[in-house]
Amino acid sequence: MGAIIASRIVKHLKGIFKDIKKVFCWSDSTIVLHWIKGSASKYKQFVANRVIEIQETTDPISWRHCSGKHNPADVLTRGLASRDLITFIKWWHGPEWLRDAENLWPKVKEFENELVNSEVTSEYKSCVIVSSAIVQEKILYPGKFSCLRNLLRVTAWVVRFVNALKRKNAEKGPLTSDELTNAEMFWVRITQNDSYSNEITCLKNNKSFPRDSKLLCLNPFLDSNGILRVTGRLGKSTHLSTFEKHPIILPSKTKLTELLIWDSHKRVFHSGVSHTLVQVREKYWILKSRQTIKSVLIEIEGMINSRPITYVGSDTEEATALTPAHFLLGKRITSLPSVRLRLDSNLSSRKCLIKSFNYRERLMRSFWTRWKNEYLLNLRSAHSSLVKNSSPFKVNDVILIKYDHLPRNFWKLGRIIELLPGRDGKVRACKITSQSKFDVTLDRFASRLAAEFIIFMEFFSLILGVDQLAASRLQLDSRNLPEFL
Repeated sequence: MGAIIASRIVKHLKGIFKDIKKVFCWSDSTIVLHWIKGSASKYKQFVANRVIEIQETTDPISWRHCSGKHNPADVLTRGLASRDLITFIKWWHGPEWLRDAENLWPKVKEFENELVNSEVTSEYKSCVIVSSAIVQEKILYPGKFSCLRNLLRVTAWVVRFVNALKRKNAEKGPLTSDELTNAEMFWVRITQNDSYSNEITCLKNNKSFPRDSKLLCLNPFLDSNGILRVTGRLGKSTHLSTFEKHPIILPSKTKLTELLIWDSHKRVFHSGVSHTLVQVREKYWILKSRQTIKSVLIEIEGMINSRPITYVGSDTEEATALTPAHFLLGKRITSLPSVRLRLDSNLSSRKCLIKSFNYRERLMRSFWTRWKNEYLLNLRSAHSSLVKNSSPFKVNDVILIKYDHLPRNFWKLGRIIELLPGRDGKVRACKITSQSKFDVTLDRFASRLAAEFIIFMEFFSLILGVDQLAASRLQLDSRNLPEFL
């Protein structure tokens, strides 16, 4: 602050005395002298603003160093009586050498030491240099597509557009099979280059594979399009296609592989692992193919079993839509596990186990009721036009006999032995036989029989793999049905 005040005084005096030719400024602070004689742009804001003002008012060369013992201003900080100040010559006229000629003044010294340098650099402006690399996002990426067909079609359209810009054989009209095949091979090459770049380099340079290479046992080669293919004894066959003799090698954990498996799974009408594997190996050889297909199909199975089979309403008060997974797990497979806000001290205690069992029973009973009322009855009404003139019952059908005063677990199983049509030809009653200690033959109205049990037998055979005809011949008791029913 002393230097800035001195520069302002110099400016003021220059305005009063026009004939001033030369000005010298003195300071006992070597740090301030370094600031004044340096560049203001490299200092922090506070110091830089004041250095700029000093340099605009005075010449930095005119600033000189005065030691503390010769500085008159130090008298005020050290203390001096007023009567002594009157006779103190240094205060009124400055140091003695100041009245001498300029060549007799103390020589200007370069003060370079660690203390000065540290104080000067402490006021340097901090500068952060950021080097940003421009990453070009891929326009096409298999992870953005849900099926192989969309990926290949979009790729083919993009390639056609690029060729039109380059004026290279611009095609018109719908996409051709050759364009879709080229798009498929384009993604195959990219996938192989990402996963097997070392192996491809070895083949191009006629070098042997590393011992830890996953492709060592497949004896691969590069075809004319630069695609890795398998070499085997089938290559000598004359009646097999190129893809069957030399299938294309693909890694197991890539998005393209997943799309190919899903496409093959749909082509075999959602068959099992073996059928899907046969379809895939018509063109491709996927490493750990069976395990990869199982992983993909399990994910598909989870999504299918999590689809709602009842009406999904828009009211917030309505219950969650029922899915097939509710009968297996009590919740959707894709839903997150519930969070316990309070942990019981002993979850395996008798009280906790009984509580969990009762809750599970109530949950499954609720699922059964909703499934029966919301799903099965809708199936019957949806096909009412097809069975309008026919009875839902047939001879030897296994049915449930309804008892209003008993829970469903105690309903008896029966078998229809005769249909009793009315005058109009419609069956409104049946003759049934029921399993008990004694074989009993009963006449029951059709309204007292659980017609949805016939639909249940189809559902039972699909979910649990039980043959419906074989199940209808069993001597079953309703209490022996699966627990989730």
